[in-house]
Amino acid sequence: MSEPAYELLRSARALAASGLVSGGGNRTVLIPGERPASERVFAVTASTLAVLGVRPTIGRWISLDADRVGGPAEVDLSYELWQRAFHGDGDVLGRTLRVSGKLYTVVGVMPRDFTFPARHPQLWVSMALKPAMLAAQNLTNFNCVMIGRLRHGMSLAQLDTGLSVLLPRIEQLMDPSDRAWMQHGGTYVASMPLRQFLGGTTRGRLLMMQLGAAALLLLAIGSLVNLALARALRRRDEAALRIVLGAGRPALFSQILFEALPLGAAATLSAWPLTELGMQALTGYGVASPSTPFSLHIGAALWGAATGIALALSSAALALPLLFVPVDRPAELLYGTGKGGGTGSRVRPLRLALSIGQIGLAIALLAGAALLGRSLRNMLDANPGYSGRQLYAATLLLQGSEYKNWGAWQAAHQRLAAAVAALPGVRGSGIGEGVPFSGGGSGSGFSPAQDRTPNGPTPLGAITIAGPGLMNTMGLRLLSGRLLDTSDAASNSTNVVIDERFADALFGRADVVGKTLNCALGDGTCRIVGVVGTIQDRFALHYAFAAGTAFVPEGPSAFQQWGGGVTTVLIRSSEPPDVLAREMRTLVQRTLPDQTLIAFSSMRSLISESTQGAAALASLVIAFGLLAFALAIIGTYGVVAYVTGLRRREFAIRQAVGADPGQIESLVLNQGLMLWAVGTLVGVGCALLFARSLAAELYRVSVFSPATYAWPAVVVGTAVMLASWIPARGASKLDLITQIRPQ
Repeated sequence: MSEPAYELLRSARALAASGLVSGGGNRTVLIPGERPASERVFAVTASTLAVLGVRPTIGRWISLDADRVGGPAEVDLSYELWQRAFHGDGDVLGRTLRVSGKLYTVVGVMPRDFTFPARHPQLWVSMALKPAMLAAQNLTNFNCVMIGRLRHGMSLAQLDTGLSVLLPRIEQLMDPSDRAWMQHGGTYVASMPLRQFLGGTTRGRLLMMQLGAAALLLLAIGSLVNLALARALRRRDEAALRIVLGAGRPALFSQILFEALPLGAAATLSAWPLTELGMQALTGYGVASPSTPFSLHIGAALWGAATGIALALSSAALALPLLFVPVDRPAELLYGTGKGGGTGSRVRPLRLALSIGQIGLAIALLAGAALLGRSLRNMLDANPGYSGRQLYAATLLLQGSEYKNWGAWQAAHQRLAAAVAALPGVRGSGIGEGVPFSGGGSGSGFSPAQDRTPNGPTPLGAITIAGPGLMNTMGLRLLSGRLLDTSDAASNSTNVVIDERFADALFGRADVVGKTLNCALGDGTCRIVGVVGTIQDRFALHYAFAAGTAFVPEGPSAFQQWGGGVTTVLIRSSEPPDVLAREMRTLVQRTLPDQTLIAFSSMRSLISESTQGAAALASLVIAFGLLAFALAIIGTYGVVAYVTGLRRREFAIRQAVGADPGQIESLVLNQGLMLWAVGTLVGVGCALLFARSLAAELYRVSVFSPATYAWPAVVVGTAVMLASWIPARGASKLDLITQIRPQ
């Protein structure tokens, strides 16, 4: 949402209250008596509180006066910052601090668990909507989020209808070129529940985790039922005696439950620390994406509910054999007589079905693990388009009103560049904005210059403002033409360099040097002077919808259009990372005393972080698959051994009348082969459904690759046959006299 669009859309009749949250990112914060620090800051309108309905711990929320031009500049602190920087001082209200060079008065402290609209916010500063911000040329500056609370009785569908009615008014106010770009791109306005917006990509990953956990739960229950059935058959003499003495199913169930309680207690005690460690790992490792404003944890109520459900399911699984116990016919239990051939023959179909289900789920989870594993390998193996070896990125935000001027911004960059070049061990350096994988960045529409009225959506290019030395320091793979140099920045040229993927999106080919494009620089056209290798930016946040990357020269035009964001200093150095980081922080404090570094990282770690969420999900599904594989093998061994036990006398008689051991082994192995064949059919079907739900998380992997489903089936089949071979070997060595001798 842009500020002027918010002013128009907030009048929608379905809204009882609305607020605007702008940007959000690290800003330089100066607290009197402290050194400058980088903190996460959000600018908000005072009306935001009416939507959220959260009261500060102390003080008050930003006043309505702060929304007006010339009103007071006010700030609310996070509970964490209050404790860390002000030591929980109750007299913090009325004190002042500077954010990006502007003085604010502290008016309140928010509750400890208030994390809107992203994780770890530290300050909420007042945002006055000035006339310049509401000008029509800012209608397409989509750098805010509008939140609202529905009127009683209104629905999201009614709100969307009301917003859509207002959309033409926004388009009419736009500049003609912006209007054409928006219309070709397919402009629409829609709302979503705040919970869904805050969840982001985490929702899908948690769903995948839940599916995997549900499959493991089914496997565990299947194994437990199989074990309970085997236990019941081994103890049928004892059960028959208890029934003769008057015990019924309730008494037998009480015995089972009493024996299971110690195991349940031990499992509960071991699960608690494992669960806590798991939640910390999931949050820190990236399943909960950094933009998700909540961490994963389990409270006492949820833990109690989960424990109760687990105990109920396990108790039901352990009690299932009681359904097959003929309490009114103990002789059948003891000797296996009756129309059904005894208890053993009646439970055989259930055990076979459970094993088939275990094998099928194991194949499905292993196939999902294979898809995500291949996807992760493709991410990590992909050439990012430039050399990340000994390349480091230091990011800062030039904050203060003076840096809104091109001259001051350029002078600061020049001072930084000169100071960085003088550091020991530095073999190359460059400064720019929107450097791939470093955070920040902008996007803009491009189209071939001859296509003045494009018929389809204009391809969106991720913009990197390249200062002197940046492209050489990156080590880009030049395919044709040249890179941007000092002369491009000095002359405020409209030359651009694009990557191969963007060239293909614009022209369907890569040999495009000398072509002109419609763009937002200068007179509206720019010239391609070089093509570099594709920037593998699929997982960088600000490249999510880009068709490619465009490098534009640092200059007044680029600064006016896209500048003023996160400045990135790229350094290629042989110095150890910790030493270089310390030197960079000292350098910034000396060169620009009122600024501070937001972050310092190696380029390789930044690229790795961009795949963190996908890597976490892949690791979890792989772990689920391996656990499922182990459970399936144990279950198969148990069933084949059990079926072999039922047929021991038959096998002994077969050998007595001339069958050789190999034939007996084949009969037993056929049982395992049948389980594997049916389980494979079930597993591949489940795997296809699972793969379709994983499609959004996959990178350069087809969900319909036959090899993806073949190798899990082969691996599980091999293990199943090995598990079947052990009882088969035992069956081939049975002695008839031993089998028919009274026990």
